[in-house]
Amino acid sequence: MIEAGSCLQHLQSRVRSRLQLQHFAELLERPRLRCTVADLALYAYTHVADEGGFDLGPFPRIRAWLDRVADRPGFTPITQR
Repeated sequence: MIEAGSCLQHLQSRVRSRLQLQHFAELLERPRLRCTVADLALYAYTHVADEGGFDLGPFPRIRAWLDRVADRPGFTPITQR
């Protein structure tokens, strides 16, 4: 038999996780005036995810974020010297 307290804690944990994911998704879609250190650090690996066998096709919000970072003024692709 599952205890009510244990069940409540499990549900609260799931709700918190879902809210955090939703907040993250909203942040990905919100335009910002500048890139953060986190954007730069994550972009470096994420934009080449396909080279590691990871398909970003099912993740349109992440692909849109990659496009927004690449569209920033002064952006220079690593392949351009």
